Amino acid sequence: MAGRRLQLYRYAGSAGVIALLSEILCALFIVIVTILEFIRMYRRRLDYFRDVWNVFQWTAIILFYIAVGVYVMRCLWTVTVIEDLMNNPGNTHSYCSCQPRFAG
Repeated sequence: MAGRRLQLYRYAGSAGVIALLSEILCALFIVIVTILEFIRMYRRRLDYFRDVWNVFQWTAIILFYIAVGVYVMRCLWTVTVIEDLMNNPGNTHSYCSCQPRFAG
């Protein structure tokens, strides 16, 4: 296991900056699509939901917001783990909710 490295910060280096910018652009695009869909829904009222593609569109939008929520929770958990490790040097903790069991 010598030489294994764990990267906790996602946006390190130039590739990290590109990843951050692409995530920001994706989020901006989804927010704009959400606003446009709300406008279409307001104009068409109940007739809006008769089109199956509109239901698929809202399913995709809702799944995106759920994914963003899970991502934010993961980032907050990572910050908590890093702070705990920095405040308690030398102590080893397992932050995994499930420990693998090896036969042996």
